[in-house]
Amino acid sequence: MNYTHLLVIAACAPLVITASPLASDDIAADNARPTTTKISFSSSGNTGLDERGQRAGDATVSKLGVEFTRSLPSPGAGLLPSIGIDYDGFFIDRDSGTALPERLQTVGLPISLYKVFDSEWSALAVVAPAFSNAGTSFSSDGFGVNFFGVATYTFGPTLNVSFGLAADTLATDFGALLPVIGTEWKFDPGWTLNLGFPRTDVTWQTTQNLSLAARVEVDYGTFYVKDDPLPGAAGKPSLADTTLEYTAIRLGVGADYALTKALSVGVSTGVLVSRAADYHDRDYKLESRDATVFAGFAATYVY
Repeated sequence: MNYTHLLVIAACAPLVITASPLASDDIAADNARPTTTKISFSSSGNTGLDERGQRAGDATVSKLGVEFTRSLPSPGAGLLPSIGIDYDGFFIDRDSGTALPERLQTVGLPISLYKVFDSEWSALAVVAPAFSNAGTSFSSDGFGVNFFGVATYTFGPTLNVSFGLAADTLATDFGALLPVIGTEWKFDPGWTLNLGFPRTDVTWQTTQNLSLAARVEVDYGTFYVKDDPLPGAAGKPSLADTTLEYTAIRLGVGADYALTKALSVGVSTGVLVSRAADYHDRDYKLESRDATVFAGFAATYVY
C-alpha cells in the first residue's frame, strides 16, 4: 500500500459521519422530511506528473458537484429512507503529452435506509448504482454499484463511533472493498472533531451562523476509459478499454455561513498535496510531483 492510500485511510475513513443520529420524534414526523440540494465547485492549480519517476505531462483539475436528496416518509419502526441523484465531473486541462482524459464524470442514484435501534445504536445502509465514464458521454461499461453499510454507537451527547464496510463493483484496486471507521467528538463547547470520508475536519462554531474549520478532503473515483487519451505514445501501454482510479488529497481551511435556516454557503482554500491517476489493469500510474493551491465554493439548500 502506498503513501496516498495510507493518507486516505488514516485521515478520511468512512462516509458515515454525515448521517448523525436523529431524534425519534424527528423520524416520526412525516412533515419533517426535507429535500436537500447542494452545488459545489472547486479548482486546483497546475501540477507536474510523473510515471515511474519520468516526467509525464501536467494537469489542472476543476470539479463540479450537484446533489439532490429527498427523504421519504418513515414506514415506522425507526426507519428513515431517502433517495437522490448526484453528479460529479472532473474537468482536466492538461498538456498534449499527458495520458489523462479531458473529463471524468459520474452520475448516481443513491438509495439509503437509516435505522435507530435505541438511544445508543443506529445504522445506515446505502446502495448507489452509478455510471462512471471518461469523456463526455456515459455507457454501460461504466456501470457499477457502490455499497455502504455502517453502524454507529453513541457514548453520549459528545461522542459517537462508527464502523462498517464500503465497496465499489467498478473498482479493482484500492476502492473495491474498504473497512471504515470514524468518530464525531465534541471535545469542547463549540468545537467538534469529525473523522469521515470524503472529509475530515476540526470545526469551531464561532457564532450561531458561522463555523470555521481545518480540513483534509479527498476526491476519489473509478472511471471506465473507452479510448486511449494518448494513443501511440512511446513507453506506455494502450489505455483503451480499462478503468482509471483518480485520487486527490487537499489540506485546507474553510468557512460555512448560514444565510437563512434553509440556505448556507461555504468557501475553502488550501493546498492540494497529492494527485494520482492509476490505470491499475495496465500497470500505468501518473502521480503529482509537486503541490499546488486550490479554492472551492458550495451552497446547500434544505426545504
